Amino acid sequence: MKRTLILLWCMLTVTVCTAQTDSAAAKVEKMMYDFKAKSNNFKTNTQSTIQRELEKLRHIKEQPYQQQQLDAIKQWQEAAAKLSVQESKQVEAAAQQEQQLQQLQLEQLDQIKSLHPDDVFEKPGQPAIPLPTPREATDIKRLYPSAAETRRPRLKGPTQFDSRIELFQLDVLYEQDRRILFNAASVGLVIRKENLEAVTDSFFRINTSLTLGNKYKLCPGQAFVKQPVAGEGTAFLIQGDQPRMMTAGHVFSEPIDHYAIIFGFEMENEVGAYETLIPIQNLYYPEQITFKDDALDIAVFTLNKPTDRRLLPLAAREPVTGEEVYMIGHPCGLPVKVALNAGVKENNHPQYFFTSLDAFQGNSGSPVFSMNTHEIIGVLVSGEVDFIWNGSCNQVTICSIPFCKGEKAIRISAIQKATE
Repeated sequence: MKRTLILLWCMLTVTVCTAQTDSAAAKVEKMMYDFKAKSNNFKTNTQSTIQRELEKLRHIKEQPYQQQQLDAIKQWQEAAAKLSVQESKQVEAAAQQEQQLQQLQLEQLDQIKSLHPDDVFEKPGQPAIPLPTPREATDIKRLYPSAAETRRPRLKGPTQFDSRIELFQLDVLYEQDRRILFNAASVGLVIRKENLEAVTDSFFRINTSLTLGNKYKLCPGQAFVKQPVAGEGTAFLIQGDQPRMMTAGHVFSEPIDHYAIIFGFEMENEVGAYETLIPIQNLYYPEQITFKDDALDIAVFTLNKPTDRRLLPLAAREPVTGEEVYMIGHPCGLPVKVALNAGVKENNHPQYFFTSLDAFQGNSGSPVFSMNTHEIIGVLVSGEVDFIWNGSCNQVTICSIPFCKGEKAIRISAIQKATE
């Protein structure tokens, strides 16, 4: 019995010790968990603190560099502002210089128009009167050095195959250009009266509703495609006892009283502006055909009133093969054009010769000038086909001599012989 009690007491003691041992282990485990959690928190907090401190240090370190950047940006902005002001002043100064030159050119042109033709061109031992004064020449040379040169660069047309130019492209500061402009003032457009409308007693309006592109169904990109067409041909003033004009005979396909002659139908600038109102002093009516030769295709007619425009000189010599020529006229009824960079090619027939001029059907009756003497050496009457159909629209015909004959002009000597 005693042994049994002792055994039970021992078992109870072991159980209690085991329980106490398990409880102590749990406490230790809990303590270790708490310690680990605190350690992790401390580590995290320490890392965050270190990161913040590093950020502060880096910000402190970068502050001078950022300030340098800001200073550099400010300096650049100030320099850009100064440069912008300088550029604005330069643009303004250039515009003023351009305006001064244009005003000077207009004054020169007005001076030329007010002079008698005999006074305009150079005489032996004497300079031409419309040349700028020494002070004006100095201003021109200072503003535009190239404009003071005695010989201008060769003018070119809209394409390498088309050398027609506008009158405003000519410069009165050059002797050659002045002569061409002076001759152009005596070349007029033959127009049907139905294309003129009286606006007042002093002005008539030209019907410019039809463009070159619309009339001939031209392809996009063709020269002068958006310019207006209004006339039938070209005529020019010639010397005589009374105001007379010469043209190609086929220009008057109807009775002569169905037509009018206008001067000054031209493009005014590169933008495409042109004047549709014609003052009555630039409007004339053909009165009577005094000479017509069907073989030569030439007609001479009188006008309804006197004119103060220059009568163009006719050459008393024959054209020379290879001689440089130019032509003034209204191709296809367009505003006046000057065809340059051409010459006399075939020159064997006694009544006519062929040129490499860029001419079109409205050029019929246009005067052909010698570039050397600026006298009329021929009258254009016919030429190659103007346009060719490509299946959808018309293109300007491109054909070079000797594959094409060129543009035909009647010799002045043949016309003078026929009128004798």
